[in-house]
Amino acid sequence: MFSRNFEIQNYKYLDLLNKLEDYFNDDMEHLTDCILDAEVVYKSNDGTILPFQELEKKTTNRREVTDKYPCVYLFDIMHFNNQTLVNKPIRQRKEVLRNNFHEPPLPSKHVQVTESLILNLKMKDQNKSELARLMTR
Repeated sequence: MFSRNFEIQNYKYLDLLNKLEDYFNDDMEHLTDCILDAEVVYKSNDGTILPFQELEKKTTNRREVTDKYPCVYLFDIMHFNNQTLVNKPIRQRKEVLRNNFHEPPLPSKHVQVTESLILNLKMKDQNKSELARLMTR
């Protein structure tokens, strides 16, 4: 896992890496390699996306946390099975993502595939104002 600045982030998200490994090992025989664009967020146990500061707190504090969990939203793909997709239109990349990456079966809540990180969060109405508040920070 890399940050936007290409800094290795694996050590921060060891628990999430295990979940991603399970995800990619489950029914992904067709996958040889890929580069995905994704966003890691923390969610409360009721599914509410927590402020970014919670993510930073988690990565600096190694205490056991039970009231929140990491979730990665896969929303774009740049490379798939030895083929570069960067120069392809976004609609084609979304189609590759949709056709090759699935929502994991429940109870997994750590990986989500989405068309748009913001628009497809399936948030309850009361959470939309929370999202607007988070975006203005």
